[in-house]
This record gives sequence, structure tokens and C-alpha cells, in this order.
Amino acid sequence: MSASRAVQQCMLACVFALALIGCGPERVREDRTQGYAINLRWSGEDRSRTSYYEVDEEGQFGSSGGIRARDRAVDYRTRLDDADVARFVALVEAIDFAQRPRESGESGDRSEVSLWHRRVRTNFTHSGADPALDALLGFFREISLRQFRDVIEAQPQAGERRR
Repeated sequence: MSASRAVQQCMLACVFALALIGCGPERVREDRTQGYAINLRWSGEDRSRTSYYEVDEEGQFGSSGGIRARDRAVDYRTRLDDADVARFVALVEAIDFAQRPRESGESGDRSEVSLWHRRVRTNFTHSGADPALDALLGFFREISLRQFRDVIEAQPQAGERRR
């Protein structure tokens, strides 16, 4: 067999292998959030501080801050427990996303929100105070701070002091 024929057969085998991988079972996603998923980017009024938060339908939470948040990159991930998921769903429903205009508010902190409910996407931007949106943002900040709690709790405990 010639070298070119062997290369052709090898390439053909690779194409078939990739096709078989593509036909494999699809990952089944668990809907723990009643079909809700969200991306929220918050910026302070002077735009010097930025945070980014996301939650998917499986209850996976992600967050970042600063320059990474501007790019919507995630630095911290954790899985929300059932109580957190229930709270998340209640807070999302409280923002009345279906009735919101695409842009609202005049000045102040800015929240850019992309919300999916059962794969239907709603986008809106709000500037200034909004009690429901502020409550959701507070929840996200609380979850995000767990990364530091986990680091601190992982530190060794001091033993008795000896001389």
C-alpha cells in the first residue's frame, strides 16, 4: 500500500470516529430553576466597579468582578443548594421581567440583565435603585462571597500555644 493511500485511510478513519462521537448520547440537563437562567452585569454609577453573575437552569452559579466582569468571564463557580435555588426563583419572579421595558431608570448603578425562562430570552437594562433587582443582586453577592468563606474555613486550625 502506498503512503498516500495509508494517509487517506487514516484520515477517513478519523472522520468516522469523530462522526460517531458526535452521534453519542447528549448530556441531559437537569432543570432545577423552573426554567430560569440569568446573566447580570452590574456597574457602579461611575462605572469604576463591575460585577458579573450568572445562574443556569441546573443551578450552577458563576461570578466575577473587575475587568473580568466587563468581559463576562467567570472566576468562581458553585452549585446552588435547593434552598438557594428556591430563593433564586422567588427573587427572579419578583423582578417582573416580562413587564419591564428594555431600558429604565435615569442615573445610578446600572444593571444589564439577560434572563431566559423556558428558553425565551428577555433583555433589559436598569439604572438606579430598584428594590426587586437590588434584592437579586444582594443574593448574588452573598453567594459570591462564599468563595472567601470556603478559603478561610479550609485553613488549618491553630493548636494549643506551647513555649
